[in-house]
Amino acid sequence: MKERLYVLFKTQLVNFFLILCLHLLFYLFSIKSNALYSKIFIVLSALSNTFMFIFVLIVINLPFILLTRRFQKSVIFISNTIILIFLLVDLGIYRIYGFHFNAMVIGMITTPGFWDSVQLGMSTTITSIFLVLLIIIFEIIIVKYGPKINLKPKSILLFYLSLILLTAIEKVGYAVCDIYNIQNVTRYTKVYPLYQPLTVRGFAKKVLKIDINKEKGLEITKTNLDYPKSKITIKNKVDSPKNILVVVIDSLRFDMINDEVTPNIYKISKISQNFQNHYSGGNSTRFGIFSLFYGLYGYYWHDFLNNRQGPVIFNVLKDLGYNFKILSATLLTFPEFRKTVFIDIPESVEDTFDTNDKPLREKILVDRFKKFRDNYTSDKPYFSFIFFDAPHAREYPKEFEKFHTNGKEANYLIIGKKNITAVKNAYLNSVYYDDYLVGDIFNYLKEKGDLENTIVVITGDHGEEFYEEGHFGHNNSFGKYQTKVPFIVYFPKKEPKNINTMTSHYDFVPTVLDLVGVSNPHKDYSFGANMFDMPLREYVISCNWSNCGIIDNESVLYFSYETHKSLNMTLYDQNYNEVTDRDFINKKKQRLYSLIKEFSYFYKH
Repeated sequence: MKERLYVLFKTQLVNFFLILCLHLLFYLFSIKSNALYSKIFIVLSALSNTFMFIFVLIVINLPFILLTRRFQKSVIFISNTIILIFLLVDLGIYRIYGFHFNAMVIGMITTPGFWDSVQLGMSTTITSIFLVLLIIIFEIIIVKYGPKINLKPKSILLFYLSLILLTAIEKVGYAVCDIYNIQNVTRYTKVYPLYQPLTVRGFAKKVLKIDINKEKGLEITKTNLDYPKSKITIKNKVDSPKNILVVVIDSLRFDMINDEVTPNIYKISKISQNFQNHYSGGNSTRFGIFSLFYGLYGYYWHDFLNNRQGPVIFNVLKDLGYNFKILSATLLTFPEFRKTVFIDIPESVEDTFDTNDKPLREKILVDRFKKFRDNYTSDKPYFSFIFFDAPHAREYPKEFEKFHTNGKEANYLIIGKKNITAVKNAYLNSVYYDDYLVGDIFNYLKEKGDLENTIVVITGDHGEEFYEEGHFGHNNSFGKYQTKVPFIVYFPKKEPKNINTMTSHYDFVPTVLDLVGVSNPHKDYSFGANMFDMPLREYVISCNWSNCGIIDNESVLYFSYETHKSLNMTLYDQNYNEVTDRDFINKKKQRLYSLIKEFSYFYKH
C-alpha cells in the first residue's frame, strides 16, 4: 500500500506541471497588466489553482490504492485525462467568450439543432482531435514512466508542502488586496476555472478595525471590460433637465401596491407611469441594484466589482452638471456598492448612523433628504437615491402594526408554510411604514414646488416570497414573487398610464440617458431599452450569485453560470412548478444562443 501511495503522489506531481501549463494558457487569453502585483498574483493563483485540481485528483484516486497496481494506474489515467480534456474545452470557451464552462453552455449544446447551426470547420475539428490525442499520449507517458522518476519521498513531501504554503500565501495575499482595493489583483479572479478567492472584509472591519470604505488601490491601467462600447456623446442637450429622485424599498414586490398596504404609493401610481409587468435584474439586493444603475445583467457584477468599474449613468449626469445625494438605511459596503455603483461619487454617500434602531434610520433618511433639498442653492439639477431597508428586516414602529403579528419574534429555524402568516404580516407592516415615509417625501416635494421639475421613481430591488411558490425570502428562486417588482415613474406633465409591456431594471439607464440627450445606441452601454418607447419583449433576465433565470410570461428557465454547477438547469412554469415536457424545454433553451453572446458582449476579446 505504501508503494502505491508513493506511485499516486509521484504521478500527480508530474501531472501538476501539465495542468499548470494549461492554466498559464488561460492567462495568455486574458488582459495583461504590467503591474508587479498582477504578475505575482497570476503566478501564485496559477500554482494554487493547479494544486487544487491535483488535490481533487489525489482524493479521487486515494481509495484505489487498495486495489491492484494495474487497476490503480487505469483509474489515474482516466481521471487525469478527463480533467485535462475538461480544461482544454474550457480554455476554448474562455478564449471565445471570456467566461468558463457552465450550465448555459451545456444547455446550448444539448438543444436539438445546435450542431446543425454551428459549423466548427474541418481545421478546428482536426486540431481538437489532435489536442485530445496529445493529452491521451501525455497521460499514458505520465502514468507509465512517472512512477519511475527517481524522487525520494522527502523530496515529494517537500514539494507538496511547498504548494500548500504557496496556496496559503496566495489566499491571504488576495484577501489583503481585496480589503485595500488593489484592482490589479482583484480583477484576475475569473481567469482560471473554478478559482475560489478568499475574502475577509467583514473580519477586517469588525475585528481588525480596518476601514474597508477607502479606495486605497492602485489605479487600473487596463481592464478586461469593454464598457461602454463607445464614448458616450450628448448631441441633444435638454434646456431644462429635470431632477431625478429614485426611491428603492428593499424587498418590495409587485402585489404590494394597493390601497391597504401602500395607500400613499398607490395614490402616486394613479398620477404616474405605472409599469405593471416589471422585473428586477436580480432576486437579491446586490444584483437588483446593479441591474438598475448599470443597465446590465447581474452576471457582470463580479467582474465590475473586481475592476472597480462605475456605471455610465453617473459620469454622464456629472458632465451635465448634476449634483448627487445618495442616502441609504444600510451600509453600502456590503453589498459592495461603494466599490461599484457609487465609486465615482463617494462624497455624495450618507449611510452611517448614530443609532441601531432600524425604523428610526428610515425616518432619518427622510430628514436628510429634506435637509439636502432645503439647503440646495444650485441652479443645476440633482439626482438623489433613497434606499429604505425596513421590509428586509421586517421592522417598523409599533404604531404601524396594521397587520396582526401576535407580538412574537419569528423563529426562522422552524418557520414553514403553516406558520408564515405572522412573518408575512410583519413584512406588510414594514412596507406600510415605508409607504408612509415615501408619502411624506412626495408631499414635501409637492409643497416645495419640485414636482413640476422632478422625476420620481419608486421601485424595489427584488421581491420577497412567503411560500406562495414553495420558497421563503429571496435569492433562492426566480419566480414572480422574488423578481417581479413595482416600477412607478412620476413624470411631470406626462399623462398617467398603466403599462403592461414587459420591462426590467436594466431599462432604467437607457431611459434616463435618452431623456438627457445621449445619442449613443443603447447597446453601447446596456441591454435595456427606453421604457417610454419599449419594443415588445419576449423575456427578461434576472440573476444572483451563480444563477440566472430567463423569465417570460409562461415560464422561467433556471440555469447556473458557475462551472461547478454546470448541470444545474431546470424549466419552471408560471406557478414555479417544474416542467418535464422535453419539447417545451428545448424550445425555451433556444434563447441561450443569443444570451451566451450577450454574456461576453462587454468583455474585450
